[in-house]
Amino acid sequence: MTLDTHGLIIDFGKFAGEPYTRAPVSYLRWMVDSDHSNAEIAIAELARRGIALVDSPIEISCHAIDSASLRCWKIYRDTRTSRNQGLHSWLVDICVNAMVNSDLGDDGEIYYLGMKLVIAKGALRHTLKTIMRDTRK
Repeated sequence: MTLDTHGLIIDFGKFAGEPYTRAPVSYLRWMVDSDHSNAEIAIAELARRGIALVDSPIEISCHAIDSASLRCWKIYRDTRTSRNQGLHSWLVDICVNAMVNSDLGDDGEIYYLGMKLVIAKGALRHTLKTIMRDTRK
């Protein structure tokens, strides 16, 4: 039997007092990825909305997009697969390639293509938190 999320109220954090049916998708996905105690409710609400739990192999934070556009623009221009590849899809590609070619340590840092990627491990998928140029000498 599917859990009915109508009438269920969030009882913690930023959206305390709001119905689960009004919670942003990013918040529900965070609950699932962090293995929150109410992850089952979040999964049910995402399913009710018809939203896939995982639609990308890695989540890209807004901060990572901002950081890449400010700090790694030249690397993006030089390594994108085509002139039409957007920044978000490029970040997904480099994260996947970096994780295939390197071990994601406990600190969540991977050095790849002259950049430092900071990746948070999640239950369903990982999240690129930030990206910067590799300043190691």
